[in-house]
Amino acid sequence: MTGIQVAVAAKVDNRTVTFTVTGATPPIEWGWGDGTGETGPDLVQGHDYARPGLYTAILSAKEGRRSVPVGVAGVGVSGPHISRIDPSAVALNSGPFTLAVYGRNFPADALVVMGGVAIGIDTTVVDDSTLFAQVDAAADIPGSLWVQVWGTAPDGQVLVSNGVPFTVQPWPLAGAGGGALSPGAELLTVAPDTFAAGTTPTIEVRANADNGFRFPGELQIDGQTFTASGIQAPQSLMFDIPAPGLTEGTHQLRFRAADWQAWSNALTLTVTAAGVFDPGEHTVAEVVAYVEDFPDQLDTVYDAENAGKARVTLLDQLDAMRGT
Repeated sequence: MTGIQVAVAAKVDNRTVTFTVTGATPPIEWGWGDGTGETGPDLVQGHDYARPGLYTAILSAKEGRRSVPVGVAGVGVSGPHISRIDPSAVALNSGPFTLAVYGRNFPADALVVMGGVAIGIDTTVVDDSTLFAQVDAAADIPGSLWVQVWGTAPDGQVLVSNGVPFTVQPWPLAGAGGGALSPGAELLTVAPDTFAAGTTPTIEVRANADNGFRFPGELQIDGQTFTASGIQAPQSLMFDIPAPGLTEGTHQLRFRAADWQAWSNALTLTVTAAGVFDPGEHTVAEVVAYVEDFPDQLDTVYDAENAGKARVTLLDQLDAMRGT
């Protein structure tokens, strides 16, 4: 085409095609077609497609009365797609729990569906790649369910993602004569595991995700029941030690789901005398965790450690925390 020397590049991102034109000698009149019958008089900039599909977008340049295609882009517009979910399995009768769904192209009105049913699921759309679904109902039927994301395209078309398997794991029965004694959760860690009497820290308990927490459940410390206040998932829960806190000494923490006869294994909490913490009686990791939970005790712990049973590794970490 006489007088027009251009280089054309087309970038396709999700549902948008953008043409970049360099080396054009004005005046040039541009035109485009998006492959669906829609056209426009300008360069394609941020043109969104209304539904998934395969399209051919064409950019044309007009000189005089002639219009010549100068750029062609094949546009593949995909719908919602799930790449992974977390957790991918829960124990029988567990719930409520939060399901994280990761992928791409999630619509603004996305809804997480399990087994073709959205009842009891409240979906929060973080962005087009992350969803959180609060599952209010208990998983009371063992087996596998398909998790999908449903939504609507701009033109009203229903969008359905691929399906990702989600397993409801039945726990094997144990006990003499095939009794109904279910195994308790396998608790792994509690943090912090050491704190001062009179304090009210937030405690996180981690469990084996394959043999973890089921809700409703009961968390006890020496027979006293505590209510989970944070994450409620097979592998993690959080709770607050209420005032006036625990007494000085060691305490045993256990968990049991409402339909279990067996308690979990026990984890130990150590409560020191109010305002007293002897770093020489704890590991490096325990001392660092204590200082992170109670930063106002940093100088006291540092002086005690430096004057007594100095450990280079610990002092280095405390120096870093002090900024020295």
